[in-house]
Amino acid sequence: MLTKNDLIESFLNEGRICIHLFERIPEGGLDYRPTPGQRSTLELLRYLTFHVTTSTYSMITGNWDNYRLLMDEAHKMEAVDFPKAMGKQM
Repeated sequence: MLTKNDLIESFLNEGRICIHLFERIPEGGLDYRPTPGQRSTLELLRYLTFHVTTSTYSMITGNWDNYRLLMDEAHKMEAVDFPKAMGKQM
């Protein structure tokens, strides 16, 4: 059975992995989009900086009002700020 601490540790580990992979994005890789309908690398980075904590909080409280606000804020993030934004979420 998955405990609360197991879930938190899993999220923290995934955050560390994301930061590690971010550091290996090649020059010009932020605009890469696997197919026209999918997120670019930069869009994915922005999504990762808010989705886990915002979704979890919204599901627990039943209030999704902040989700749109935080999503709009994340869409302004520059790629260089990704590690800091992930650290904040972690």
